[in-house]
Amino acid sequence: IFGQALKAARDPANENPDLAPRILISMGEAQSSLDQYAAGQKSIRAALALRRAQHGDNSPETARALEARGLNRHVAGEFPAA
Repeated sequence: IFGQALKAARDPANENPDLAPRILISMGEAQSSLDQYAAGQKSIRAALALRRAQHGDNSPETARALEARGLNRHVAGEFPAA
């Protein structure tokens, strides 16, 4: 389901550039809840890169992606990196 949603979000006809990062964060959170931490981290990193490109480093959108990355690292037991 996430794959189909992400494909639609990346479609050039999509007029909401924030949709792909939102889907990637949700996908990363779901993967982490299934103990797939590496996959979750990959999805969240992709979302963070998109958010930084779209909004810069000092935005609420980028902060949300950073929060998701920290939470993923925390639940994975990577406390110093979180």
